[in-house]
Amino acid sequence: EESDDSEDVQYDESDDSRHLPIEKKVRSGDQLIVQIAKEPLGTKGARITSHVSLPGKYLVYLPTGRQIGISKPISNDRERRRLRDAINSAKPKDGGVIARTACEGLPKKDLIGDIQALDRTWEEIKAKSAGAKAPALLHSDLDLVLRCVRDMLSDDVDEIVIDTQK
Repeated sequence: EESDDSEDVQYDESDDSRHLPIEKKVRSGDQLIVQIAKEPLGTKGARITSHVSLPGKYLVYLPTGRQIGISKPISNDRERRRLRDAINSAKPKDGGVIARTACEGLPKKDLIGDIQALDRTWEEIKAKSAGAKAPALLHSDLDLVLRCVRDMLSDDVDEIVIDTQK
């Protein structure tokens, strides 16, 4: 059914819609999935974005993006091309992916595994959002210690030693 409002809300994600003012994209009462980009500090509120990013061990998944990015420290052109081709063959049609420095030299199956895990996380977030009333926490990243373990743990680590009783 057509709206009688004089200004239609634009939900199209084409390149032209990126430049529309926020008032043309959403209305009061609309529910959106957003991510905290910066925590509140003092009198300033949190900075939020609708450009969600989900970090994995080797990749960062951008479910609302389209691009494929390769970390700048990966300078070998052949490796950059290999990573881009591997990611392009496995990434969801509607998502973007950034290859982190840690994926340099990684077998394609490990990249695919990271992409699939991150896509499952995004699907879980969307499923939670369907039944949630705003505001609602849909996903929380790991705490600092577990992020370090995720990012630094590899097959050549046999043991983790923790020197505190806490």
